[in-house]
Amino acid sequence: MTAERLEHWLNASRALTPSRRAAALLIADYYMSCSARALQGELKDRYVRMGADFSGECPQDPEYGHSFRKQAEEIDRNGIVGELAALASICEKCLIAYGKKTVEVGERLAQRFPDWRPYICYALARSHEAALSRDYPGGSPEEGLFGDPAKADPREIERERIAAIRDFTSFLREKPSDSESAFAWQEVWRLRAGLKPTRVSFGCSCE
Repeated sequence: MTAERLEHWLNASRALTPSRRAAALLIADYYMSCSARALQGELKDRYVRMGADFSGECPQDPEYGHSFRKQAEEIDRNGIVGELAALASICEKCLIAYGKKTVEVGERLAQRFPDWRPYICYALARSHEAALSRDYPGGSPEEGLFGDPAKADPREIERERIAAIRDFTSFLREKPSDSESAFAWQEVWRLRAGLKPTRVSFGCSCE
């Protein structure tokens, strides 16, 4: 029944204007995120035929890869739906840990969605910390994936440290009682003391 509803929704969305189709795809993405759990066999194949991507980077990874959200962002790249799709993806732990997208789009989204600015700043701080941690032996979420820490540029290390402190502080200023504030305070203290960030395993590859 879940697959049948989604298939009907996606088929109907093809007749819509690009911005409305993007909105329909973004809704489909939320629907998939809530309903596509441990799919196997013919049912999984049916979702794949609709355009859902389950390939990931690991053969054993069965999770949905947000292909509908990515389509929505591409179709309406300069519109509100595209921005909402980017906002939905920016706090994903694997983008924070392994990509520059969080930093690239974060400030623009913070300006467009001021109510979400504190949490975008938190995601930005985590992304800067992830980049910073890769410059320390044993600091990378995935050992051996990011090159030799001995060759790291000290100027880049300092830029990432300052940026992480700035964004954590911005988050704390606006959300001092949030559930994430204790971690943010801890990291600001560590970074200002010249210590490396707390090592956090993001779990984004094939563990």
